[in-house]
Amino acid sequence: MLRYIKRHKLLLLFEILTAVSRAVCEVLLSFAMGHMTNAAVDRQVDALVRSSVQCVACLAALYVLYIGEIRLRKSLSGRCLCAVKADLYAALAARGAASFHRQTDSYYLNLLYGDMDLLERDYFDALWRSINLTIQTVFCVAALMTVSVKLFVIFALVSTVPQAASRLFRRLLVRAKDAFSNQSARCMQRGKELIGGFDTILFFSKAEVFISRLLHEDRALEEKRRGRDVCNAAVSYGATTINMIAQIICMAAAAYFVAVGELRFGALTTSTQLLNYTFTPLNTVITCILSILSTKGIRQKLLDLISTPPPQGTRAFHNGDICFEHVTAGYGARDILQDFSCRLKQGGTYAVIGASGMGKSTLARALVGFTELRGGRITIGGVDIQEVSLPELYRNVLYVPQSTFLFEGTVLENISFFGGESPAREHALQAALPEELLSAQAGGDRGKALSGGEMTRISIARALCSTASVLLFDEPASGLDPNTAAEIEQLLQHISGKTVLIITHNWDRQYLERFDGVIQIGAPDTGAK
Repeated sequence: MLRYIKRHKLLLLFEILTAVSRAVCEVLLSFAMGHMTNAAVDRQVDALVRSSVQCVACLAALYVLYIGEIRLRKSLSGRCLCAVKADLYAALAARGAASFHRQTDSYYLNLLYGDMDLLERDYFDALWRSINLTIQTVFCVAALMTVSVKLFVIFALVSTVPQAASRLFRRLLVRAKDAFSNQSARCMQRGKELIGGFDTILFFSKAEVFISRLLHEDRALEEKRRGRDVCNAAVSYGATTINMIAQIICMAAAAYFVAVGELRFGALTTSTQLLNYTFTPLNTVITCILSILSTKGIRQKLLDLISTPPPQGTRAFHNGDICFEHVTAGYGARDILQDFSCRLKQGGTYAVIGASGMGKSTLARALVGFTELRGGRITIGGVDIQEVSLPELYRNVLYVPQSTFLFEGTVLENISFFGGESPAREHALQAALPEELLSAQAGGDRGKALSGGEMTRISIARALCSTASVLLFDEPASGLDPNTAAEIEQLLQHISGKTVLIITHNWDRQYLERFDGVIQIGAPDTGAK
């Protein structure tokens, strides 16, 4: 994480300077309180007033510096976290769809929100706090040495106890936080299953089963949260208690030196204040260090994701004929598409037909790298697609799935992906979307008001707006009424200037004759018309 800190050197410098200024004010306040005590003992009114004014001035300065320090600390944490997120988003995008979908949705939700929150609070924020408080401790300890060398030696010996105790707490804290993070991910997965499969659960009358599963994970989560919170409290209170004992020992030593005449009474006030400014931050520093160490697993997971280089092709994309050469692809242990070969002319429109489960979608997904090849190769313009980088491939080959995902915004914004609206409007009209629909809100519950035909037309308009020279439509007419399906199919057949593949269940001879070619995979679909 050091590289993210280095990006904000200037802000970090201001943070350190603020911490130094605050530490100086604390030292001055401690000595001013000592002078005020001596002035009271010596009955020097002028010195008493002067030292009192100095105390008030130091307190006012400390207040201003404290607010500034918090502002700088939060700004540093936020900027570093945003930089981590930016690199993480870029790394996930560069890996491609096939790699992305190896993990569950709950994994990414926990990563982007749960783990990121822990990283900001328990690493970045704790790091800045430990730096600031360490500076404070160093200045106050140096000032304590000027008051009494003996008292400084006693402090140096006693302060080693909290450091030794912190090692005993470290493993417990790390273990408790890791257990909570893992259980939180499992709960999120169960909740996603309940929401995503809600209709299925109700229709099959299995609500009690899934609620029981969810409650079981929730109880386990509460147990892990309780364990984490108790561990945090035990570590915090234990460290505080040990520090208080050490501080009492040092204060007792200072009182003894006053009693035997080695120190003035005002020195007791000064040393007490300095010890308070030393032990309290020292306790907090130990807690911060434990928090930082507890994030080791999260930091390693994020750095592995960010640092792992994605597969990078070295050749540029060249539009041309598409050739499948003895292609084998599938999922898990099963090969769906086996030893498949064909050639598609550039700019042609092709239908892909076959029975369900024979590999039509696998063919399309393999063409855009969503499905890894197990044998053979696919070339476009004579270039193997595996030699082309995934971002370059995605810019030139577009896969349009059956389902259409809508983002929060208008229909037109969804088509343009929040970019230039003029060409998007033109392509939307080309996709037979009515003008009045373009300003309607989409996404979330509002997207449910759109018909299946309108959703499909939005996908087509998106495809027309893209820079891709190859368009793959996966059963665009699926689930539509016959009239709407016929309109969609006719619309797709009239796309010009691009190579178009349409996966379809329509075996009508007159319909298929309008294509430049028909690719049949497997045996005929006996259920099709």
